[in-house]
Amino acid sequence: MLPSLPSPAAAPGAATTASADCARCHTTEAWRPSRITAASHQTFALRGAHAAAACASCHAGGTFVGAPRTCDACHQDSRHRGRLGTSCASCHGEQTWTEVARFDHARTGFALDHQHARTGCKACHGTSGRRLATVDRPTACQTCHRPARHGLQFGARCAQCHRPTTFRDVPSFDHAARTDFPLELRHSTLPCLTCHDARQRPAVNPACRTCHGDPHRASNSFDCLDCHRSDRWRIIRFDHDLTSYPLVGGHRVASCGGCHSNPNWTGVRTDCVACHAFDRPQTADHPMEITCDDCHTATRWRAILR
Repeated sequence: MLPSLPSPAAAPGAATTASADCARCHTTEAWRPSRITAASHQTFALRGAHAAAACASCHAGGTFVGAPRTCDACHQDSRHRGRLGTSCASCHGEQTWTEVARFDHARTGFALDHQHARTGCKACHGTSGRRLATVDRPTACQTCHRPARHGLQFGARCAQCHRPTTFRDVPSFDHAARTDFPLELRHSTLPCLTCHDARQRPAVNPACRTCHGDPHRASNSFDCLDCHRSDRWRIIRFDHDLTSYPLVGGHRVASCGGCHSNPNWTGVRTDCVACHAFDRPQTADHPMEITCDDCHTATRWRAILR
């Protein structure tokens, strides 16, 4: 072993060591490579990728005394920007820097469970890891989930209906207790998106026309429920006796379209000839000065009273 030499005065910028005992690192056979190995690097145990790293990657400029030992001294925190502190080893391993196996996401206030736990970091944080850094509400569902089907008509509290198992896992919803539109009969058998589909119609309101439109083209001022029910939309249950023209006799069993053509539901004439013009005999001896109901009845048109 070479004798220890007095420590020379270090010139500005020169490499420094604990002593001038060159034989601690070098041999007389070859000055390079150094005798220091990963196993003998006792001041800072070299494991994983550190064991294969070049000395100069940490000992820049040949400075060996007082070299930094903390992660942030060599690894610039460009992704987290110091938000998670300097204890890098609590999340990162020494095999690869991108391998994150020990991070407890609950520390952020947003615990990962079910489908969230199986989602890769990049899905939320982006390939740069900075996507959520500038988001006002990074834990809000809408940050990652875009409700394209029903839009924002139900507000921002997605967890009221959705579960983290899958976004389509929607538990039973009590429509009668939580809305002002109880689902009855055929309405109760419909999938939610039959009515709540923002791609087909605007936000739903209790008006029938939201889903059924106006097949009458504004030809009447009645409410849909005056004629229709949710069991069978095409069965008409309108009480014609509530109008100024109650239906009696054969009129009661006549089809609606027999009088209300085109369709015309209001402003229909109530005089007989409006519907029975072709039933009137075109003969000279037919009296013209009397009205139809002087001779005919609503029970049977061809039964003549006199």
